[in-house]
Amino acid sequence: MLKAVLVSVLTPMEKQVSSEIVLGKANKCIAGDMYVSQRTIEAHRASVFQKLRVRNALELAQLLDINIERIDQERQEGPVWFCSSSIPSMSCCLLR
Repeated sequence: MLKAVLVSVLTPMEKQVSSEIVLGKANKCIAGDMYVSQRTIEAHRASVFQKLRVRNALELAQLLDINIERIDQERQEGPVWFCSSSIPSMSCCLLR
């Protein structure tokens, strides 16, 4: 119930950004996936944190009751410029 009330104050874009933040993705990576600027993601991130009164991604995950251990297993390692597989990036070239 509390989770639904908290999430209801977020815009659709903020909900999408918050789910990516909880997964541990960097702002630049989220921006590449959503085809927006990094500054736009930073603004949405700040808005989410302010509306939900959290200070970091860990507090956000705890507030939304997300399983942190599962997220750690899914987290990417190494530098990433863009996360979307449809956008060629240097990280994709380096792994081959």
